[in-house]
Amino acid sequence: MFYSAAFHYYTAIDCVSYSHVVKEKSEKSTNLNIYIVMMSFSKKYIVNMLRADKKFTRSIIVSVAVSVLLYYFLNIQHGQKTHLKTPEDVIANENYTCETHQVETEDGYLLTAHRIPNPSGPPVFLQHGLLSSSIDWLKNGRNRSLAFFLSDHGYDVWIGNSRGNTYSKNHKTLSPADRQFWNFSWHEMGIYDDAAYVSYITNMTGKKLFYIGYSMGTSSFSIMASEKTDVAKNVAAMVGLAPAVYMNHIDSPFAHFLATNLKKLQFIADLLGIDEFFKQHVVFDFFADTICNAPVMGKWICSIAISGFVGPEQLDHERLPIYFSKYPSGTSFKSFCHLLQLIEANEFQNFDYGQENNLKIYNNARPPKYSLSNIQVPIAIFISDTDPFINKKVLLILTLQLFYFTGIPKLEQNEHFPTHFFTFLHNIFQKSYVNLIK
Repeated sequence: MFYSAAFHYYTAIDCVSYSHVVKEKSEKSTNLNIYIVMMSFSKKYIVNMLRADKKFTRSIIVSVAVSVLLYYFLNIQHGQKTHLKTPEDVIANENYTCETHQVETEDGYLLTAHRIPNPSGPPVFLQHGLLSSSIDWLKNGRNRSLAFFLSDHGYDVWIGNSRGNTYSKNHKTLSPADRQFWNFSWHEMGIYDDAAYVSYITNMTGKKLFYIGYSMGTSSFSIMASEKTDVAKNVAAMVGLAPAVYMNHIDSPFAHFLATNLKKLQFIADLLGIDEFFKQHVVFDFFADTICNAPVMGKWICSIAISGFVGPEQLDHERLPIYFSKYPSGTSFKSFCHLLQLIEANEFQNFDYGQENNLKIYNNARPPKYSLSNIQVPIAIFISDTDPFINKKVLLILTLQLFYFTGIPKLEQNEHFPTHFFTFLHNIFQKSYVNLIK
């Protein structure tokens, strides 16, 4: 089952990639050819199924439906593409000044930070979540994106990119084509990436900074602040949005299923040579440009795709194509495995290499836990009652270990505050962001 799923996944991506290349040359003829091939396939599929068993009627209907949907989506007309360009372009288009900084880590990775400068203001650093990038803090445009909102309120805004995502794929000696380049997990993002960013920004500005992390951004900060207290002393305060630290209590059966079957997933990844996980790909551009822009059905489909993260009342449906543009931005498969390990172990700990390798690396059969009580930075946390990933049980475990925990800012009781896709929220931004910068 796992082998079959992996095969069909990569076959689908290759097919979409190929169709995009050919589409540019002769869109109409290509779409017609694809439709004819699909209908031909459907016809043979129907005949074979009817001969085998009438119980496969549902499969036949699905086959025909897929053909019709493909024809529909491949032939729809769009006004204009929704591809975002680069974070620099997005910032400049909103009439803000942008600086791009290259930050070198202790282990040789060259990270990209985007800055909306305000030298007289206090520096604030924004760090994204898993599979995200700096551009996700900008997608709601002026007045509604946290990065711009902070800049308007006098902050010197710095936006980071973790190693391995679209904007941080450089290294002094390694290439992304080298497997060793992708040999990192949340641990390295914390002790190297976050440490490098904090040191660089404080050296550039001569001031302590405020750190705002979303999801995995809070995890990497917690690792850095507990392991490198000498660097963390340069952080004036930290704000955690949906902190992904203790993960066992997340309300997601699918995530628990993946965590339970992690070894099988790792075996398949090794077999197929998968080191990079969910990088930007033409198939995702196709989804953002074609599916989300499709009349009538497009926004409904994209709303369903994102509904597990954001409540419909907070989602700006008109910006769905933009939200899906330049996402996901990629990371290492090892980082994804680290997430699943944390779900299964119910501990905030280093990467688990298995007992034999753990003994070689850690001199212990089990990976060491991060001591959150070492963190000497004041911390405030934003969570949501409707977040399926970070709930009150997780929060209780986390806060009991934080010596400098300052509290959980709350909105009015009747306000839902969905934390996933913080950067995409629509009608609650004023209350949430004002509370955030107080």
